[in-house]
Amino acid sequence: MPRLFVAVPLPVELKGRLAQVQQQLKTAGPALRLPRPESLHVTLAFLGDRPAESLEQLRAAVLSVGRSHGAFSCDCTGLGAFPTGRRARVLWAGFDNPLLWNDLHRGLVTALGEDVGRFHPHVTLARVRGRPCDVSALIQRRQRETWGRIRVDRVILYQSELRPGGAVHTPLVQSRLTGPAAG
Repeated sequence: MPRLFVAVPLPVELKGRLAQVQQQLKTAGPALRLPRPESLHVTLAFLGDRPAESLEQLRAAVLSVGRSHGAFSCDCTGLGAFPTGRRARVLWAGFDNPLLWNDLHRGLVTALGEDVGRFHPHVTLARVRGRPCDVSALIQRRQRETWGRIRVDRVILYQSELRPGGAVHTPLVQSRLTGPAAG
């Protein structure tokens, strides 16, 4: 069964800037696992392992979101951590315009016809190895930095294959956001 998720891809320039941030984080303290820069994205919905028969329904849902939502622009800005800065397991970069992101996510959830969990627009930059750590001071220092701008103009259904060198994401369906202007 393919392991699937729906995401917004990042422009090459932003991936390059976030790769620099990843390297800076690597030297900042805790032992971190860094996703490969070319695989950075904003996950709208993690769908998990799905039977191949469900691909047509998922394809239709992704295309529906593209027709009903308009493109928008926003800045990738600041650092944060899940679950908290004091007990970090994941370090991320966030985005402004959260209402536009949330609208896109809600549209996808509606089109899928299922609950796919909570949503907070972010790019995962690193995962903490071992026990959670306190990175609150690091987050405080860098929370107002802007990493770059993104034009959110499409959503993609990806298949994810876990490999020893990291996950490989293969696009299966892409849908341009051609609906009414966002905002």
